[in-house]
Amino acid sequence: MMNKLNSKIILIIGMLIGLLACSEDLDLVSEGNSCPVVYCLLNPNDTVHYLRIAKSFQIFSNAMDSPPVSDSLIYDEDFYAYLVENDVNSGKEIFYFEPCDKTDRDSGFYHVENLGLLKVKCQIKTGTEYSVYIYSPELPKLIVGSTMVIPSFEILDPVYMPGREVTLLPDQGFDLRWIHNFKYAVYQPGVRIHYLEGDADFQVQKTVRLDLPEVFSYTEAATVVDYLNGANFYKGIIQQLSLPPPGKKRKLIGFDLEVCAGGEEMALLRQGERDENNPFSQIRSYTNFDGAQGIFSTRVFQTSHNNRFSDITENYLATSAETKQLGFLAHGEEF
Repeated sequence: MMNKLNSKIILIIGMLIGLLACSEDLDLVSEGNSCPVVYCLLNPNDTVHYLRIAKSFQIFSNAMDSPPVSDSLIYDEDFYAYLVENDVNSGKEIFYFEPCDKTDRDSGFYHVENLGLLKVKCQIKTGTEYSVYIYSPELPKLIVGSTMVIPSFEILDPVYMPGREVTLLPDQGFDLRWIHNFKYAVYQPGVRIHYLEGDADFQVQKTVRLDLPEVFSYTEAATVVDYLNGANFYKGIIQQLSLPPPGKKRKLIGFDLEVCAGGEEMALLRQGERDENNPFSQIRSYTNFDGAQGIFSTRVFQTSHNNRFSDITENYLATSAETKQLGFLAHGEEF
């Protein structure tokens, strides 16, 4: 009995080898099963919110020369999607997405014409849980995701006060501080530096932006502290600014601090494997959708305007060997 079974196995293997031998070309890469990729970020400061959906695709070594055919990323069928507000006080409320004709959404290999983009008009409540449901006949299952909308936060430092000035030198930085109301979150600070450029007859106000590293919050502490490094501040200005036009000078005005906060899901996605000592370290591929890859989360913005630089900062920017070629005037100098 065993000999007959072994003979049959050998015969089957031989037939498979013979079939492969008849073909000169062997395709080692198959198209495989594509999965939905969904992104939706709720912003309590907005009244219109967007949902983007497309198909996943494989990247090969020649992807930049031969990108995927754009139509292969798109689902042909229409989508039926709605947002559910789960308010513990007022109960559930449903908001329905509608097709969006927005055109400024091209990114990477995603094309403009047929990208699955939906929008919903509603006011988002902070501290409230929302769920999104997406259905299409072409999808293998109903896509579901949930998120808790993070509350807004308050910037503590820098905050504009008459007479207050900030000094930044290569060996002297500044502590940025804000109060957070959500335990797990990621923050992206940015500094917008305002200056005048021109001559004695005419000047225009210009802005240069320095993006700071992300800050992750996963503690019970009420205050988040981030250090604005003075040396990196000047390196960033040098990288961002070219030499002024001939005969033109620049005068430092002040700066705004902008902070964008992302909810727990954004923090989990961005943190990844950065630090083996934090609770996010084991997460390699994060999604909070059932039936799709992607992120359903929150983003909130806060800005501290009209912060002033000290005369020490103005003088260093104007006279130091590293920055004097940028053409900034010292404190008290005029165009």
